Amino acid sequence: MKRELIGQILKEKGYITDQSLNFALIEQRATREKIGEVLVRLGLTSDLEVAIALSKQSGYPFIDLSLIQPEPQVLELVPYNFAINNSICAFAFEENKIKVAISDPFSRFLPDLMSVIYRMTQKEVEFYITGAKTLKRVMYVDTNAPKKYKTILIYDILINFIFLKIFLLKFYPSIISNYRGNFCYNVIGIINRIF
Repeated sequence: MKRELIGQILKEKGYITDQSLNFALIEQRATREKIGEVLVRLGLTSDLEVAIALSKQSGYPFIDLSLIQPEPQVLELVPYNFAINNSICAFAFEENKIKVAISDPFSRFLPDLMSVIYRMTQKEVEFYITGAKTLKRVMYVDTNAPKKYKTILIYDILINFIFLKIFLLKFYPSIISNYRGNFCYNVIGIINRIF
């Protein structure tokens, strides 16, 4: 059975228009990103709306992870660095089940991930879909991440901005000369919003 396309689901739910979908499809051909990532990056929809569509497409239930506080006992079951490296967040458990939020239900590593989590926790794994940005924010900020992981996030942001600045200096020097004073201000602003 063929899955319904993510763009079609988003249109049916009224999250995007035909025009925004067509624009995102053109952008997708150029960047080779997933259509949901393109739509979110362009600000045409939110990561949670994409997650709702992925939930419908995959059959996994949706959860807005920003509305719940993961249970501390559950966070201890799955090592923090494992969760960060695999973009998952264990948020609740029942007697024999652990509930885990993911953002990509079609990852080819999902079966392996399920078996590793089962071996770590000795609990059956139940996946839920949430937005990619929401998942990162919850894991880095809301779960009282160890300071070293917050530091890694800051370095990651700074490195991305530095590479962007180098790219712009090389190919578009006039843009950088117009905004030279604002560059550091923007980086500091983004870091303050995260923390």
